[in-house]
Amino acid sequence: MDTDSSAIKIDTKNQISSEVRFTFLLIPAAFLALFFTFPVFKIFSKVLSINGVLETLTDEQILKIGLFTISQALLSTFATLFLGVIPAIVLSKYEFRGRRAIGALVLIPFMLPTVVAASAFVALLPEKLHNTLAAIIIVHIFFNIAVVVRIVGLAFAQIPKGIEQSAQTLGASSIETFFKVHFRLLTSALISSAVVIFLFTFTSFGVIQVIGGPTNSTLEVEVARNALVLGDVSKAAAISVIQLIFLSAVLGMSFYYSKRNNVILKSEDQVRSRPESLREKFLVASVVSAIIVAISIPIIALISSSFRLGGDWSLFAWRNWNASEIRPGLSTGVDPMSSIVTSIQFMMASVAITLAIGLIASIAIFINGRAGKILDLGFALPLATSGVTLGFGILISFSYSPIDWRSNWWIIPVGHSLIAIPFVIRILLLKLRVRPSTWPQAAATLGASPIRSLWTIDIARMRAPLAIGAGVAAAISLGEFGATTLLTRTGTESMPIAIGNLVSQTGDIPRAQGFMLASILAVVTGIVVFSIEYKNA
Repeated sequence: MDTDSSAIKIDTKNQISSEVRFTFLLIPAAFLALFFTFPVFKIFSKVLSINGVLETLTDEQILKIGLFTISQALLSTFATLFLGVIPAIVLSKYEFRGRRAIGALVLIPFMLPTVVAASAFVALLPEKLHNTLAAIIIVHIFFNIAVVVRIVGLAFAQIPKGIEQSAQTLGASSIETFFKVHFRLLTSALISSAVVIFLFTFTSFGVIQVIGGPTNSTLEVEVARNALVLGDVSKAAAISVIQLIFLSAVLGMSFYYSKRNNVILKSEDQVRSRPESLREKFLVASVVSAIIVAISIPIIALISSSFRLGGDWSLFAWRNWNASEIRPGLSTGVDPMSSIVTSIQFMMASVAITLAIGLIASIAIFINGRAGKILDLGFALPLATSGVTLGFGILISFSYSPIDWRSNWWIIPVGHSLIAIPFVIRILLLKLRVRPSTWPQAAATLGASPIRSLWTIDIARMRAPLAIGAGVAAAISLGEFGATTLLTRTGTESMPIAIGNLVSQTGDIPRAQGFMLASILAVVTGIVVFSIEYKNA
């Protein structure tokens, strides 16, 4: 009786043997070391030279490109913050019919492949705006507005209503209350949003390639150009490392200032209120209308443009996959149907790899202590590394015997999974860590071993989170552009690569077919986002 009682007091994960914990830890750690740590180390140690870095830092052309990269990222970040704060507050403060659908709609641009978002604005904007800084900033705002809505909105929901009511009691107007109360309490969330947006826009690749044009190159584009076009691997490595160091410094500074300005609020009153006054109803209606218009119009323009040829409406892009069927002798150099099949193959392989490694890694993090935290941090590092850098590292790491894997088709899904696994880990850990503490105790009382308890209690509950994770992994794989650009071989182009190639060509036929492929990806992404949003609700 005493033995049973003492066993009940021991947590299941502490009962699991060290051999089992090590086994769960080893598999994902080996995957991360082989496909992320080794390629990054390869960039530093095998390709990079001090002379190459110094030459790159003193190259006037690279300095000019670096200045443009920083300036467009800063402008995009401030513009997105400015336009995103009010929707963030409205969606977090008020409850109204269709609020969940609007929240999912806001998330769609962020989940869209960058080439799809850029293609939508190629179809929408007049040609005089193509290949301009203004076009780049507009697409970046469209793409990143969800970051502000989610992060700032969550922080705003934590502010007790009593603070706002107290300020108004003391005579503060709504504007004064926002700037003197809300803005100060939201500083940490605004910094976090700004950093995320800056990272995405600084390492922007698909947007610059599609709508930026040859005169608006960024460091990310230069890495790909030097590695693939010019064959200057050393210079590409130098740019990659300079970029990594700069972004690491930005992350470190942001962490310091965010922590310094962080205000911990514990609010019990977080229930959204319905808009009551005429002013509140007008504000909600205006914000909702603006969101619907701003997000739907580019997508509508994208879809409608895929049905057009030289200004005439036609179903040619959807019925005729071969451009020569429309104009004999014309070739776009891209097979749209083949790109769809290729993307589906990559997606299925990536989802399988992501779910397998993500599940094992989540369990390893859950049942291990400090080692689990280190593994968790390790899988977060690929998010701070651009897709082009990941692809470049894999490209130069697996091109020589005995691990000459560059020509193998599965290396591309592996690159996709490196980006998707951190998201899946977050989804699964949330489910693993939220369960009644009495369940493992009850299992131990009934004689279940620690492993069986882990399987029947924790892993068995992973069906819904795994389904959500599969959707996220599928969306990421279908839309990944940066790493895929460096790893793609001729004849195995995925849909984003095909879209980029088609939309960047002159002429109505290739662009319409590019818009057609982008429309398919946009619709699929929308279905995935709404499914995840409602399944997670």
